[in-house]
Amino acid sequence: MRTKNSLLNFLTSIVPFVVFVALGFLKIRVWQSSLDENIYALNQLFFQLFAYLSIAEAGIGALVQKEYYKLLIDEDHDMICKYYTVSKKMLRTVCYVIMAAGLILSFFLKYLAKDNALTQMYMQEVFLLFLAKSLVEYFMFSPRFVLTADQKLYKINFQMYFYRILETLMEIGLIYVGMSYVLVLCCSIVLRIVMNLHLNKIVFREYPWLHTVSDTQGLKIEGMKHVFIYKIVSSIQENVGALLISAFVNPISVIIYSNYKYITKYVNDFIYQLGTALTSSLGNLLYGEDNEEGYHTYEMINTMFYFIATFLTIAVGYCINSFIAIWVGENKVLDSVSLYCLLFVFYHTIARRPQYILKDVFALYKELQLISIAEAIATLLFSYMLVIHLGIKGILIAAVLAIIVTNFWYFPVVLYKKIFNKRPVLDFCKYFFSIGLTGSILWFSNKYLPAISKQSFLIWFVSSCVYSIGILAVLLMAYFLVFKSFRGLCGKGMNVVKDVIIHRRK
Repeated sequence: MRTKNSLLNFLTSIVPFVVFVALGFLKIRVWQSSLDENIYALNQLFFQLFAYLSIAEAGIGALVQKEYYKLLIDEDHDMICKYYTVSKKMLRTVCYVIMAAGLILSFFLKYLAKDNALTQMYMQEVFLLFLAKSLVEYFMFSPRFVLTADQKLYKINFQMYFYRILETLMEIGLIYVGMSYVLVLCCSIVLRIVMNLHLNKIVFREYPWLHTVSDTQGLKIEGMKHVFIYKIVSSIQENVGALLISAFVNPISVIIYSNYKYITKYVNDFIYQLGTALTSSLGNLLYGEDNEEGYHTYEMINTMFYFIATFLTIAVGYCINSFIAIWVGENKVLDSVSLYCLLFVFYHTIARRPQYILKDVFALYKELQLISIAEAIATLLFSYMLVIHLGIKGILIAAVLAIIVTNFWYFPVVLYKKIFNKRPVLDFCKYFFSIGLTGSILWFSNKYLPAISKQSFLIWFVSSCVYSIGILAVLLMAYFLVFKSFRGLCGKGMNVVKDVIIHRRK
């Protein structure tokens, strides 16, 4: 059942997600060609600011889902309703805190947007509307924590992406015909309210027993202090780059940086969809069965993510600059050093995704608190020192340095010791093998193969597909020969395919 639900969660999200991302590329092209450069750069700044404001959420979702895993196994509906009531109240309180903090922050926007010609009054108006749009999710999300923990996101995936795609089409259309950014934000707020009402109706139909209770008997969600610190750390690591570029460089640099981060973000979001599909399954497995079986299952998942990280880093690294040149212009292409730094961070994030899943499943925020703080401080210090002199390149170099001196070595040591009582020797071997293979193939490709064509999207797409298929074949052979866990994963995959074929024949 775990495998089936994980597969359904992934399959029902992947197709609409691809459509959503494709429309996102069109949206960026239309917005950059139709909107004033200052407004577009300001919109990117808002995303970074909201990430910091959303620290107030303090990991309520991850912590309450941890409780739901065990309660769903025990079918303890009464306790689930109590946790649901607590999480709902807390998320709504978070919304009020974020809005109040955002109102105060809005008076300082001019200082965070260097060389931006927009007025302070206009900045405040659109920022508060942007906050309202973003907070709709927080205000209405709490019922879906139960659905996520129960591995049944497939029941709402199509509907959720329908609304997201509709919102993107609306934003493209309104900006294309010359409507104001303010009107776009107002329409998005209305659509998001409708979407959340619809999705929650589906959740309550699935769990008719789910409701708020008048007395939670003093129930509290434990561990929020450690999650709160982790949220601060995570926001610094992920968003300090664009914020410092906006404050110390100029709007066009914000746009260039955001274009590349958009591509890597949505590839990472694709991987996150896979991770989300596996999170509940892995949580149920590690909580409900013996540790050794859980370890072997985890190692197969871990190897799969190293394979995915290697493939995607090579494919993106070889093809991305040609795509950027066609998409938004050759004047918005990164230099080689900046690109390779971006690719390292991209590789590391995907390769270590299973470890982030373990951290969330077991809520190991306290155990990883010290190194997370160290990584955030390193990121902030390196970024501040380098952005003034090197701009975008400085931000990306800083991200690489921060990972190397902190997260890279400490994170797996703590996780493997705490969960499996083992040393992460095999994990480090996979990391070095995969990144070495990635670097070697990229070096060979750039030195001996012709560059991907910039003539048109069609030629670029065909050339990139041919290259990627060749790389995929090489990597399949390499991983199959080197890793026993990858061979086991392939065997499990073949069994799933056989079961599907047999079931259809019946």
